[in-house]
Amino acid sequence: VMFYSLRKTAAGKRCLVYATSDRPDGPYGDPREIYCSGDPGGSVDPQPFTDPATGTTYLVWTDSGRPGSHGQRIWARPVVLTSPTTVAFTGELTFLLESAPGWEQYVAENPSLVRLPDGTLTLFYSGNQWVSHDYATGTAVCSGLGFTFAPRCTRTGPGPYVNRRAGRGGIGGMTVAPGPGGELLAVSHS
Repeated sequence: VMFYSLRKTAAGKRCLVYATSDRPDGPYGDPREIYCSGDPGGSVDPQPFTDPATGTTYLVWTDSGRPGSHGQRIWARPVVLTSPTTVAFTGELTFLLESAPGWEQYVAENPSLVRLPDGTLTLFYSGNQWVSHDYATGTAVCSGLGFTFAPRCTRTGPGPYVNRRAGRGGIGGMTVAPGPGGELLAVSHS
């Protein structure tokens, strides 16, 4: 299953879609919509996460709000394959994090959830404007996955986790996942 977002309206609203294939290199079938937010910009940055503590797979994404002004929210919800080519939501929606002022400049996007070796559920996300050298990666510790009216994740500090490295700025879009032997690997862009 490959998750991504597609522009659905002339105004630029995006929705979350998925396509399936029996091989990682494709070909993938026609995209099917799984979610479309009521936010003006829609939904972006879908990322699957399978929790090793429970075996449950979640789709994590950002509802756009008004980027740079307010309201970008990161969500998670369990997903399952209901057939070899169909994905459906199950279970409760989890509100993970809302964008804030400061270094994020009301941007919180590109979510990636990971359970650290000590069991801590951690959210990596990007903040600030992606076209600037101030784009950076933040982290937040999450108290679990399940419905609440308040965000489940708390930022780990007042600033970004990483924003510059080896002469490069604008480090964001970080995805963290287990690698060979269970070590955690991070991939990002700058």
